[in-house]
Amino acid sequence: MAHMFANAYADQMADVKLHPSNEYYDTQLTGKVNTSGSATLQFEESHLGTTYASLRHLIVKAVTTSVSRTATRLTKTRSMHVVKPGDFKPGMVTYLTTVDEDVDVPRSFSKENEGDYPLESLPPQWGADGWFDDTIQAEGFCPNVVTHNDKTLSNMMAHDENIKLSVIGLTIYARSKPFAQGAMRLASYAKTAFSSSKFVLKTFKKAGGNRMEHLADEMRAQALCKAFALEFNALLGSGHEPLDFIVTTALRRGGAGDDGCVSLEPYIPGEYVKYSSNCGMVEPSDGDINRAAQAFSHFTFERSWGSFLVSDLQGVGRNLTDPVIHTKDENRFLFNDNNLGEDGFKFFFTTHECNEICRKLDLQTTKEQCAAGDFRFREDWPTMNTTVCCSSKLCRKIIQLARAKKSPDFAGHFWCEECWPQLKLFAETEYCNEGNSSHEFDVSRFFYESQGQPVPQKCREHRQADPSVSSASAVGGSLWNRSKTAGSLSRESVSGRTWGY
Repeated sequence: MAHMFANAYADQMADVKLHPSNEYYDTQLTGKVNTSGSATLQFEESHLGTTYASLRHLIVKAVTTSVSRTATRLTKTRSMHVVKPGDFKPGMVTYLTTVDEDVDVPRSFSKENEGDYPLESLPPQWGADGWFDDTIQAEGFCPNVVTHNDKTLSNMMAHDENIKLSVIGLTIYARSKPFAQGAMRLASYAKTAFSSSKFVLKTFKKAGGNRMEHLADEMRAQALCKAFALEFNALLGSGHEPLDFIVTTALRRGGAGDDGCVSLEPYIPGEYVKYSSNCGMVEPSDGDINRAAQAFSHFTFERSWGSFLVSDLQGVGRNLTDPVIHTKDENRFLFNDNNLGEDGFKFFFTTHECNEICRKLDLQTTKEQCAAGDFRFREDWPTMNTTVCCSSKLCRKIIQLARAKKSPDFAGHFWCEECWPQLKLFAETEYCNEGNSSHEFDVSRFFYESQGQPVPQKCREHRQADPSVSSASAVGGSLWNRSKTAGSLSRESVSGRTWGY
């Protein structure tokens, strides 16, 4: 059985080798058993301090959960081919419309699952009147990640409660017939009332459970990954195309209670690629995005002083989704069943080879240090204020500050190329009935929807004079200025030593 496991393990990871002292070492090479060797199955990775029993347990857990996540994510291509776990190949064309599953559910996405609910067979009709036949009034939370200063990432690493969530209210138009499903959730095409952006709405098949807690924990993990990416991109400079993470919004249908929990995320078509897995799998290509993804995982470990490591990177181009965060503190991200803790660190360093990006960032940690259990980290990191996220709470795309679109009508806000024209596209004239007479004022419905706020019924002057309306919502907010801490721009570096040890 041990020999069978060794062969199966090696088939999944070409770099895995048995230790020469092992009884089965010659068997794997020549078919003959080395009876003089050790009777215990030993891998060369054993120098990382992981026993065969624990390694087997972790491999099975990591592979099964990763396969389940990947299988349910790879839904349908335009040819309506149902993707099963064994069908996946790097570079397969699919659509980034994932259906995450609870890992304790044994079923993965398959033809058998497909029979549970009838699925949409037509491509989405984004502009067709009446095609979105389900109107949803929802309220919930989304990550409050917009700007980045020298304390943002450190504060978020310090405690989950420092990863702030914003309240949001939305009107969503969804297709009642889902286009994909997993064991636990359904995915449907969706759009919002005052936006031309495309979304995916995910609903649970069955009622019950702590759905909102799971979704909130998932959002916090995504927000922390985005904060890591903000600093990673800024350190590499303007010549580097930024990595980004899709962030979901957790919502509850109006009046539905816990049974009405849904999530909303951007719909992104394109070629799906898996760059790494929980158990050390690395995409073999030498492309720019793959090198950046591997270096990013290494950076998260180094920047957090060995407290976090982001892995299981996959997505369309530089838009990544469904990351996993391994944590040294077992009390962080309690609802993330894929967190392998410090064993996840070992899996990463077993296969990681530093590239030019790791060297440019002067990353110090190595697999040899992991084997010895004695890490050496980069001491100081320069402060960065050159990267922001799109101010739309439903987008949050990472953009370089120099490329961000800005308007005096929305002071302190920054917009990506997709959201910027929608500010005017969904601008309308409203009537304010305050004062001596009714008068007109212009308002961007897209802006207020993007902030999760209702469209105002008063002009700016009367909103500013109304003490029940905050000045932030009245003038478009000044989140950029409010997010800066005193003296943050004058500091030249931030220490990583506040972490871990």
